[in-house]
Order: sequence, then C-alpha cells, then structure tokens
Amino acid sequence: MCFKTISIILILFLSHLSIIIFFIKLLKKEIDLRKNTENKLYNEIDEKIDIIKKIVASEKYLKELMTIIEYSPISIVITDSENVIRYGNSTMLQLTGYSKEEIIGKTPNIFKSDYHSKEFYEKMWSDLKLGKEWRGEFKNLKKDGSFYWERAIIIPVKDELGRVYRFLALKEDISEQKRYMEQLYFQAERDSLTGIYNRRAGLNFLQEEIECSKKYGMKLSICFLDINNLKTVNDSLGHDFGDEMIKRFVDTVSFSLREEDIFFRFGGDEFIVIFKYCNFDSAEKIWQRVKLEINSTNKTIEKYQISVSHGVVEYDSELFQNIDDFITEADKRMYAEKKIIKGLK
Repeated sequence: MCFKTISIILILFLSHLSIIIFFIKLLKKEIDLRKNTENKLYNEIDEKIDIIKKIVASEKYLKELMTIIEYSPISIVITDSENVIRYGNSTMLQLTGYSKEEIIGKTPNIFKSDYHSKEFYEKMWSDLKLGKEWRGEFKNLKKDGSFYWERAIIIPVKDELGRVYRFLALKEDISEQKRYMEQLYFQAERDSLTGIYNRRAGLNFLQEEIECSKKYGMKLSICFLDINNLKTVNDSLGHDFGDEMIKRFVDTVSFSLREEDIFFRFGGDEFIVIFKYCNFDSAEKIWQRVKLEINSTNKTIEKYQISVSHGVVEYDSELFQNIDDFITEADKRMYAEKKIIKGLK
C-alpha cells in the first residue's frame, strides 16, 4: 500500500472520528438532560409525597381535635355572626336533652328561661359585638322544662379582616354548685325545724325596717309571740309532738299573714312578727285574724291545743333607743297577757 493511499484512509478516519465524537457529545448531553429531568421529577414526587403525608397527618390531627371537642366534659356551642347555632357537642346535647337536628339552625334562645333581664342580654351582646370576650352565668331551660345553671365564656372569632364571623361558647354545668350554695344560704338564715327565718336573719330584717322608719317616717310594729303550753306537750307527749305543734303553729301563722310581713323564730317557743307599714291598731287587727286561724287549727287537733300569748308594740324612735328596747317592750306585753292566761297575778 502506497503512502498516498494510507494518507487518504487516515484523513477519512479522522473526519469520521470528529463526527463520532460530535454524536457522542450530543448523546451525553441528552443523557444528562434526561437525568436532570428525572431528578426534578423524583424531587417533585418526593415533595408531593411530603405534602400528602402532611395532609394525612393534618386530617388525623383534626379528627383527634374534633373527637376531643365532641366529647369534652364542658358544653361547646358555635354560632355564626347572626347567633344561629352551627355546632353543639355531645355534652351540651346530653345536658339540655335536645338532639343535634333540634338545635342546628336555631338560636340559643331555645334555652332561654326569662330569668335574666333584658339589660343583662343587652350588656352581653354589647361586649360581644365589640369583639370582647364575655364571662358570666346563665339560668337556662332544658327541653323538659327544668332549670339548669351554666358558667359561660363566650369568645368572638374573627376572620382575616378582623370581622366577627363566629361565636364560640364554652359552658360548664354548675347546677349542683348552685344548689349547694342555696342550701348553705338557706341554712344560714332559716330555722331548721320550721323553715321560717331564724333569729339572726330576723333581727337583721328588723334593724333594716327600724332604719327605714327613722329615715322615711314609715309606720312599723312588731308582735312578740310565745307558745304557752309547749313544755307541757313536750313533757306529757314527747318532743316529737312538741315539734309537730311548733310546725302547725308556724304554718297557721304564716298562712294568715300578709305577703309583706316577716315572721321569724326568736328562739325556742318564742317568735316575732314584723308588721311593715302598720301602726298598733292595724297590727292588732292582723293578729286577731291570725288568732282566729289558730282556733280553727285547734279544732283539727286531738291530743293538744295551741295556746299563744302575744304583745304588740308600735315603733317610736323617741321611746326606743335601739332594737333591744323595742323587742323588750313587746316581750313585756306578751308576758302580761301570759300571766292573765295562766291566771297569775
């Protein structure tokens, strides 16, 4: 093979080699592009998988949160800006006796008992519409018509523009607490046997009436009462009959008095009636009416008879320096009648 031939072959090879290298580079670029595309695709898939995982986790969290809200030991109610109920949890439904279908779309007025004044609700809504949190207590009605007490926190919920679009009410049933407090209050001012006011409460009322009489010149009288034969009944029939006689006496007197009169147990077999807006004569007339009722009651009793001594006194700020002087004078008059009844001199 001559040199010329070899040169031609070499030139052809080199020219083809450059073409081959060009195609190899082009192929490598295509491969790199595909790899980059695949990597981007894989990254996008990974990102979407992360998003899906977060959504799933978020939905799980929301479900857990809704379960907690639904079965929370406190009542939870959500209303819209027009105060229409959009949600009530199981505790609220169980407490009120309503079903979900019966409350959704209604307003909380279905629980309203008319215990609270118009001004009470106006003040509450004035605060809420200003976006302020409201705290207070409600006496509401259940579906069956019975009352219950709630301690409530109502929170206005605002949108991104700062407008109130929901109200969240968190409410706790405090009915038992209220009953307990009422019982304590009753025991603090009521006589345990008869249920009328005890000495402490009665004297407080009397002092208030004395102050009103001094300030406004209103008439005021009291009647001191003593059951004459309580000791005899206790000794002969037993204390159960004695207690029964006291309760019969109290029931009869309470039934016969005016609504504004105040009747309380001073101690043992002694009682006091406060006759508001009454002079001596008016108070005596009321007592005589009470005495007739006692006589009627005695006709229904077989084993004993109720015998009562009384002493009526009209208040006079010049004669009585204090409440004790006022009561002492009534006691003296009662005792004077007792001596007559017993035939004492």
